[in-house]
Formats: sequence, structure tokens, C-alpha cells
Amino acid sequence: MSSQRKGLGLLVRFFLTAVLLAVGAEKVYAPFVFSSRESRLRLADTTSRFFVDTAITGFNGTLELSNAASTRIQGDVADAITFSSGMLEQGTARALFTGVYNGSSTDTIKLTGSHRLCALPGTFLPAVTVSGTGNSIEGAPLFSSAIVLADSSTSVTLALQGKLNASVTMNGGTIVLGDHLALAENVEFSGRGNIDFGLRSLVLPGRDLTWTGTLSMINAGALELAAPFKLSGSWWFGSAGFGTAQTRSRSVIDGHGMVLDMSTCGTIVVRAGHTLEINNCVIKGLGTISGPLGGSTNGLGFFLMEDSYSTVSFNGCTFILGANYTLTQGTFYFYGAPCAVETGSYTFSARANTGGVFRIDNTVLEYSTLSSPDASNIIQPDGVSVISVNGGVVESQEALRAIFVDAAFYQQIRDESVSGLNRVLNFRGTSASNITWNGGGRSIQFARGTGQSGALVVAANKTVTLENVVLKDFSSACCSLGSGASLVFGNGVTIELSAKEDLSMTWSFTGQSTASTIRGCGHVLNLGSLSSNFVGISVGAGEGAGSPVNLWLDDVVVEGLTGAVNVGTSGALSAKTTYSVAEAYIASRNLIRCVDYTGVINLRNTDLNLAGNYTLSAGNINIYNDVNIKGKGYTFAFSSNGTLAIQSASTLYVDRNVTFSYDSSGLGARGGSASKNQLTMASQTSRLYLNGCTFYGTSTSPRLQTGVLVIDDKVVFTSEGTVDANAICLSDSGSLRVEVLAGAVFDIYGAISYI
Repeated sequence: MSSQRKGLGLLVRFFLTAVLLAVGAEKVYAPFVFSSRESRLRLADTTSRFFVDTAITGFNGTLELSNAASTRIQGDVADAITFSSGMLEQGTARALFTGVYNGSSTDTIKLTGSHRLCALPGTFLPAVTVSGTGNSIEGAPLFSSAIVLADSSTSVTLALQGKLNASVTMNGGTIVLGDHLALAENVEFSGRGNIDFGLRSLVLPGRDLTWTGTLSMINAGALELAAPFKLSGSWWFGSAGFGTAQTRSRSVIDGHGMVLDMSTCGTIVVRAGHTLEINNCVIKGLGTISGPLGGSTNGLGFFLMEDSYSTVSFNGCTFILGANYTLTQGTFYFYGAPCAVETGSYTFSARANTGGVFRIDNTVLEYSTLSSPDASNIIQPDGVSVISVNGGVVESQEALRAIFVDAAFYQQIRDESVSGLNRVLNFRGTSASNITWNGGGRSIQFARGTGQSGALVVAANKTVTLENVVLKDFSSACCSLGSGASLVFGNGVTIELSAKEDLSMTWSFTGQSTASTIRGCGHVLNLGSLSSNFVGISVGAGEGAGSPVNLWLDDVVVEGLTGAVNVGTSGALSAKTTYSVAEAYIASRNLIRCVDYTGVINLRNTDLNLAGNYTLSAGNINIYNDVNIKGKGYTFAFSSNGTLAIQSASTLYVDRNVTFSYDSSGLGARGGSASKNQLTMASQTSRLYLNGCTFYGTSTSPRLQTGVLVIDDKVVFTSEGTVDANAICLSDSGSLRVEVLAGAVFDIYGAISYI
């Protein structure tokens, strides 16, 4: 029986071929039965025609055409031949086919549901139309025209071993990637539709193209750029298609260093809870959006984040702005290789009060203003919208030209420079929120001379605290403080002077965990330019703040140092009254003070040049190396329950015609107790060198122990004490040595005791 069926198949093929060759054309109505796919219906030459006026179904043999001319198959029915795992041959090309074929129609091949088209390499296929679901195109076919999906209920799986050389008209349908897919040049997925990656990759065409469609990228394993690409439509990234619920998932765009141009309304939508990872891509033409869900206001491109959990992760990407860009919802997460923003004259920002955040994780986010003045770059209009994680930093590609900071955040910089006109560190905004700005132990270089004006700006009513930063060539002249604004130096701040500094504002040091330093490099720090009711240098975080605040004055020449007067007191004050009521002092002159009793001022190789009487009423002083007190006719008064400690191998030098006053009698109101032991010398290498000056002790006079007391020229010791208990005490019990130099006079007034 099988041999008879085989013979029948051969007979059909032979009979039809013979007829078509003999008479050229004939109408055939007989049913076809093929014993195998190799059983053939052949139109052997270009004159052969096959008129099909009744649809042929279940065609499971081979239809062999000498070429693909549309006139080869003719007839009165739309769906001429329905293949059932049959073979379609055109010339040397072969395709295994389940679907509808009509050579006379523009829809030559139709896949209408659960149909399959599998072509061998080099197979050149006519137009393909797809409808229904469960369809697939496999192998390595070449198409003569676009693949058309019928509607939103259509899906087709592409499992191709070569590049897809035909565009696809989506019409709301779905392409499912059965394998990684690469697109040939000039190919476009046009219109609206879905691409279900199944975590596979899609490689875009290898030439500069523009796509205008709206595509839902579902579970994109990788959307890869092979050339510069222009997006003028919308790409939606998520776990499901349009109008369906989303689950948390991840998609990827691999830019391979190519430009993704979004400058003509290109939109990338990140669905609710979804994360889109973009690697090594240049993203061009971003512009401002309005509202949490966007809406372009200037025809440029933008990212639309569907909810606050929508995230775009950037790794090694560069942004080229076309206008101000603000992320109003979701997260831009920067990690891995450094990212860069070419801001030009625009701003790149996130708005925290609507849910927008920049998160920088263990990487660098650089910006460049190109040739534009650096008045704008990476900013945060409100809230904590720029967040550093694991040491992530924001920096300029040309060194820090300007950064605008508008709310509290932990910000680190690298070795940067604030210098020259229009190069500023600007803390701005309308809210009164305080800001802490952390330099990560690195430095900011300020300009010298007139160019430094306005290099550091603090908006009205803001308190800005700088931490862990070296301020090179810093000057109060570079600072512009709004009404009610304050600039505070917190933990680990070093100020380096490069010239004489005429202080015109309070330098307030509050860092409790790491000491700060004013490094003078031998230059003058002049307090004499301060107006009334200013403190020159303030040390401490306030009563009850906890740990002490330490400030070092290293190699500084302090000029213009004066003192304080009492609250509610008018007229001239006697020296005794001025120096004895510690808690009543207010700053009305140009002074250095501790704001609480734990503050520590460390003086090393520093000169204190008095311009009036001066009192330290709280805190502690440590003397290192050589420290000089100068100022003819003026008094330096130590009135604190802290200590004035001369360290080993160090000298406190009190110059001619200066009065050094020791006073602790006014501390009772603060709960302190009068003490004779607050002026100390650490070892026998510590020296108190008195040169032609006055050493004054109040009713609680000091007890000098250990170290060396040097008397040079005429030195007057004056004590208010009248008995041994409150006399100035020189104690031999601690190995104090008193050296009276040649020609010196040691004058004593009041009670002095030597024990």
C-alpha cells in the first residue's frame, strides 16, 4: 500500500509537471495527498502557472517554484494554499512551513495562529503577515518586505540564527525572542507593540537610525546598541506589557559606548518597581519634565519613572543635557565605572520632595560645564536628593568650578579647586534647613586676590557646616553670607593662609571628634578689621554638647586681638572687674574665645599681638614650641577653670610692657572652684619666659611648679594676695627652676611665696 501511495505521489508530480510544461496553464481542483515532504508540486519554468480557485488545505509536501514571481500562483481564493509542515522552495531556498501561502497576494505568507516558518540559511521569503498567537519564525530567512503583525492579539516568536533583515510593523502585537536577535541595517520595529525578551538580548541595527514607535520592552536581558541611535518614540521597560500589573524585575541597555540620542521627544519609561540598568552609553538630549510622571515641556527627551520604586542604574554612562533636567520621581543609581554629565549652562538635579533621588555608590559622578560659566551643574533643589553610599563622590571634570547644594546631604569631593570668577561653592535655597558638607579629607583651592570674591555662598537663614576638608588659600573675603546665614567649621577642617587675612566674619569651630587647624604658614591673621559685636575665632559646640572641641593655631601671627566687656554695664570698667566676672562676658571686640569650659585652643609657633586688653574666660590653652604674647600697655588675662598648659620643649614668651593676668575668682557662678593650679608646665623643658613684663595674680594667684621660669629685663610680680594662702607661689617641690638673667630685675608687689 505504501508503495502505491508513493507511486501516486510521483504520478501527481509527474502529471502536473507534464501538463504545465505542455499547455502552460491549467485549473486544478483535485485534492493533494503527499507521501512525504519530498513529494513535490513543481512549477518548473517561468511560464508555468498554478490557478487555485478552491483553497488547498493540509499541504504537507513540497511546493517548488523556479522563482518568486507573484504571477506563479493565481486564483480566486485569498488563502490559496495552507501548508501543514510542508516545504516551500523558491530557487535554491527552502523553508519548512505551517501557514498560509498565496503568491498572488501582497500577504504572500500568513501565519494565523500556532503556525511555524523555518527557513534554511539564504532562504529569501516574500512578505509575511502574522495574526493569532503561538506563531514562530525560525532559522535564517531573508525577507523581501516588512513583517506585519495584525493586531494586539498577535504574537510571533523569532528564533533566528542570522540577522533579521526586515522591519516589523507592530500594530500592537508582540514579538517574543526565542533566541538572541540581531537586526540588520535599516530595520525598525514601527508603531506600538511589545517585545518580550525572556531575558535574551536584542542588538539594534549597526547604523545611525531613528525609531519613532512606542515599544514595551518586557524582561529585557539586554537591549544592545551597535551604532549611534536616535529614539524619537517611547521605550517602556517592565515585567509585562501595556496595561498589565508589574512585578519587581530588571532590564538592561548595553550602549557599548554608542550615543542614544533622545533629543526629539525620546522617552524611556521605567515601570513601577522596575530597575533599568544602562551600561557604557552616551545619553544625549535630556531636558526638563514637569510633574512626577513627566510630560516634555521643550521637545527634548526624558526618563519617566512610573513610581518611587522605579530605578535607573547607570554604569559608565555620559549625559549630554539639552536643557535643565530634574528627576522628580524614582532613583538614578550611579555605580561601577564613573559617570559624567555635560551640563553646559544647565542643571542636573533630583527633587526629593516629590520622590526623586540621585544615589552615588562607591563611584564618581563627574560634571562638566564645558565653556559655560559654572553657575549650574549637579544640584538638589530641596530635600536629601543627592546621597553618597560607600564613599561615592560628585566632582568636576576640570576640578570643582561650582556646586550648588540646596539641602542637607552627606557630600564628598576629591582634590578640587574653587578658584576664579564664577567658580563657586553655593549653598542656596529658600528653606532654612541646615547643611553639612563633607570633603572626605581632600582639599578645595581658593583663588588669591580679587578673584576670590563670592567663591563660597550661603543663602539667607542657612547654617552650613564644612567637615573633613582642607581649605587652601581660604579667606573670609571669598564668603558671601545671606541675612541670618552662618558658616561653621566642623570636624577635621584645615584652613591654610596664603597671605595676610583680614578677618571680616566669625570663624566658628564646632567639631567634637576631630580637631581643626588654622595653618598660618607665617602669615598674619588680622582680627582688627572686625566690626563691633563680632567674635573673631569661636571654639566649642556650647554648654552640654559633650566632647571638647579642639582648634590648632599653627604658625600664625594673630593681630588686632582685643577683649570683652560686661553685659548691662556701661562706662569704664576697672581691670579687676573686667577680668573677674567670667560668665558675663560678651563679644564686643575682636577676640578668640571658647564658648564653653571644655574647648581647647592649641597654640604652636604662634604670636598673639594684642590691640587691647584680652580675656580668655573659658576653655583651655596648650602651648607648643614657641608662643609669644605681645602688645605694649595691654593685658592678657587667663580667667578660666581650664588650664593654660606649657607643653614639653615649649616656651610661652610674654613680651615687654604686657601684663599677664591670672584670675580664677569669678568661676563660682558656673559651679567651678577657684584653683591655683591652672597654669602648668609639663616638664623641666617647659618654660615661662617673662621679658620686661608684668605678671599679675588676683586673690587666687597661681602656683608655678615644674619647668623653668625665666626673668629677663625688669619683671614685675604683682599679687592681690596678702597672705601665704593666696600669694603667687613658686614651688620647688615640683622641680621649678627660676632663672634670673644677667642684668634682670625681679620686682615683687603683694604676697609671693617660695616653697
